[in-house]
Amino acid sequence: METIPFSFIRIPKAASGSIDLHLRQVDNYRYINAWETHGSESVEYSAHMRYCDLDYYLKKYTNYIERRDKLTGKLKHCYVFSCVRNPWERLVSYWINWQHMHNRKRAFNKWLKEEKHIYPKSLKRDIRNTVEGKEYGRYPILMPQVCYLTNNGTVDGKLMVNYIVRFENLQEDLKIVGEQIDIDFSNIPYVNCSKYKPATKCYTKESLYFVDEHFSVDIDLFDYKYEGI
Repeated sequence: METIPFSFIRIPKAASGSIDLHLRQVDNYRYINAWETHGSESVEYSAHMRYCDLDYYLKKYTNYIERRDKLTGKLKHCYVFSCVRNPWERLVSYWINWQHMHNRKRAFNKWLKEEKHIYPKSLKRDIRNTVEGKEYGRYPILMPQVCYLTNNGTVDGKLMVNYIVRFENLQEDLKIVGEQIDIDFSNIPYVNCSKYKPATKCYTKESLYFVDEHFSVDIDLFDYKYEGI
């Protein structure tokens, strides 16, 4: 069976690097380049883009995509899937990665407090840069995961994905996706894996309350629960 047109919506720190690396082995797989600095090196990766921004990009720039590509610029013709993750664990994982990228140590709760402070401004800037084509894949980590998956990029929008993989059930869920698009995910690589202590050791009651409130839509929609404090 021939692989049907599909699109993978990448959400940071939710197995997106592993899934993307595996998909690069598929013929005609295309991705939008972005770059990230790791110390003195610049690393290429596939951009993390909300569904609505990717849809806009493809419609605007489809004439520049190679004609032999199956993607016509309309995501509605594709099988769209993504992967979400427990928000408490996801934040801790990103924090570990953040320290590595910036080569600096920062206590988790202090880092989170700083992210909360800059979030409104950084969200507006990053969405504007994406829409204007200046830079892709720079959304702040505090943007709820559901915003990647809706037609208007907000928590109130309509979900536009055919299947949502759960990080905690990765292999089993990817098998379901693979059956739909005829791709074998059994040998998916594991990349950018963070080694960290359990999230229960990182949060205070204050930071836990923030996550409960800020990511309430993700928690309710994807049925996540926190075991700990």
